[in-house]
Amino acid sequence: MSGHSDSSKKRVLTRRTVEKWIVENDKELDTTIWLKYEMVPGDRKHVSALKCGVCIQFNDRLISLRNYNPAFVNGSKNTRTSAFKEHADMDMHARAMLLYKKQHSTNVCEYAPIAKAILQPSMDESTRLKLKRKFEIAYMMVKENLAFKKMKPLCDMEERHGVEIGASYRNDIGCASFVESIATDLKGDLKYKIAKAKFFSLLIDSSTDCANVDEELFLVLYFDPYSGSEDGTVHVRDKFFAVRHLARGTGEGLYICVKKTLAYMGVTPLEWQCKMIGLGCDGTNANIGSRNGLKGYLTEDIPWLIVSWCLAHRLELSVKDALKDTFFKEIDELLLQVYYVYEKSPKKCHELKEIVDNLKQCLTDTEMPTKGGTRPLRASGTRFIAHKVSALARLVDRYGAYLSHLITLSQDTAVKSLDRQKLKGYVLKWRKSKVLLGCALFHDVLKPLGILSKVLQEDELCIVRAIEAMVKTTKMFG
Repeated sequence: MSGHSDSSKKRVLTRRTVEKWIVENDKELDTTIWLKYEMVPGDRKHVSALKCGVCIQFNDRLISLRNYNPAFVNGSKNTRTSAFKEHADMDMHARAMLLYKKQHSTNVCEYAPIAKAILQPSMDESTRLKLKRKFEIAYMMVKENLAFKKMKPLCDMEERHGVEIGASYRNDIGCASFVESIATDLKGDLKYKIAKAKFFSLLIDSSTDCANVDEELFLVLYFDPYSGSEDGTVHVRDKFFAVRHLARGTGEGLYICVKKTLAYMGVTPLEWQCKMIGLGCDGTNANIGSRNGLKGYLTEDIPWLIVSWCLAHRLELSVKDALKDTFFKEIDELLLQVYYVYEKSPKKCHELKEIVDNLKQCLTDTEMPTKGGTRPLRASGTRFIAHKVSALARLVDRYGAYLSHLITLSQDTAVKSLDRQKLKGYVLKWRKSKVLLGCALFHDVLKPLGILSKVLQEDELCIVRAIEAMVKTTKMFG
């Protein structure tokens, strides 16, 4: 009987009571945003646990906090009012709410202490001016890729120049706060413009960060009807959109990344499914595959979507494929070999410069090498054509100096025996006339294509300009 009596006195919480708490405490604690509940299985009336929606959403960014408590993440069985009020006072909840407001707000003044302070009527003009100067310094630092640690020395230098800066926010933490406020303001402005635009396109490409983690880069291309142009000029804007982590480099992974990025920037599924008209990307199967690629997934949502493979990238790959089984392969290997001979040897570079300077004394003005450095250029890089043209031009221009120096190095007993044997092999190849003629030939073939590639990379490129450039390049080859 006593057991039955204890169970009958057990506290039960109804859904109606929790909903009443949410309404009553919303003004003070924003409970409509975060206070959630779980129902007793098979019971539509009683609540079994209380949860915090924002702490669950940002749990991966809270778990490392010193006073982290997973009770309202997993579901708290303590169903008293004091339980959720105590949770609202915790540091982890305050951090989660800040992250939530940053994600959903377009107005930085709603949560950033600096932005709130600078707009206070009680702030005097002198203090406001000092804060604005530090905002400008922080903005310049980001644009110039300077470390936040440079904030203090830059502020100190400004003071030495007679500029009043003030004593607050002069460290790396202060700089981060300024940058965060600026970024949120720019993000809000872009979100507003995308919302006003009638249509937009995305340009995407992947890269790796300093930790060798895949990141997807997004640019947005949109028509701006509110540019204030008096002459009726159509303005199409190309703006940085976002950088987001790419969990998987597959078509499905890219599709998920695109959806998350659009949601992060405040573009709803209904908006992007109605407004998005184009996608620019490279030609990997993960991007342009019609079935399992990003193109296939997006065209299911947007049947009219135009997926464009970057023209410049397409040109680079086609040229690379065309030269794959030709004599150019041997030329390319020689370019790489001669580059690595001088890459990490200041002594060899100095000797090479002396040879070039001596040769200049024996040449007329018309025979002089073109201006530039003496070291061989790297022939490999992200832009296939541009790197090859530059490396070939330098090689042809200073061919005699390179060959002379390689011969000297191959006979120098101070050089390791194994390295001397390699250099002798290089000299035997370089002495063949077909090597120099091949370098000159491939330079002349690739140079017009390099010009075309630069045209296709122009910011203001239109389809008419691209066709004109391709026709002109075709005529150059006869």
